[in-house]
Amino acid sequence: MIKEKLFDYNPDLLIVYDGWNDIEVEYEKYEKSVDTNLNDQLIREIKRLDFATPNVLIKWYFNYKHDVTNVIPFDSSKINEKASLWKNSWEEICKLEEKYDFQTAIVLQPLLGTGNKLLTLEEQKLQLHYDSDKRNKYYNLYANMLNDLESTCSLTLDLRDTFDNNLETVYYDSGHVGDNGNKIIAERIYKEISPLLINFIDNSNPDM
Repeated sequence: MIKEKLFDYNPDLLIVYDGWNDIEVEYEKYEKSVDTNLNDQLIREIKRLDFATPNVLIKWYFNYKHDVTNVIPFDSSKINEKASLWKNSWEEICKLEEKYDFQTAIVLQPLLGTGNKLLTLEEQKLQLHYDSDKRNKYYNLYANMLNDLESTCSLTLDLRDTFDNNLETVYYDSGHVGDNGNKIIAERIYKEISPLLINFIDNSNPDM
């Protein structure tokens, strides 16, 4: 999509916020770049609505799902291949920065149990339910890949520790957060990308 569509809009900065779908999806599906997770598609559509009720219903749904479903084991098959594919995909895009005159910020999103957040009782139950400890151990592979991307991409940012100082319930499943969590993430991303924005303004408007 970036190559075939977004470059037509002459972007100045691409902010890539991902990691969760990349580690959870089956390797064969990820390799084909197909979004087959209907659950995530529905959540994204509901979150776009400017109404509180649908978002409350989402939380109720995940609470119900948690109560009636046993532990969902994390599938670590071909995890190294997935992490390498993730890194190679963004490295390929970052190498086009000079050609298309844009910058790229690769942001690894926080997930339930990453960092040193003291989990609430609700989050502890979710952590067991989604096998987050096992998932997060392999998530380190993606964080390590950020080191390889530093030399190619304009900015790499590891947000896994974003909620370390937050004692409230942030997550309502393995990775989705509420409005306050999204605000905290957005503020941190803005703070980190500000130097890129300032450089762009200075270069575009030398009189400013």
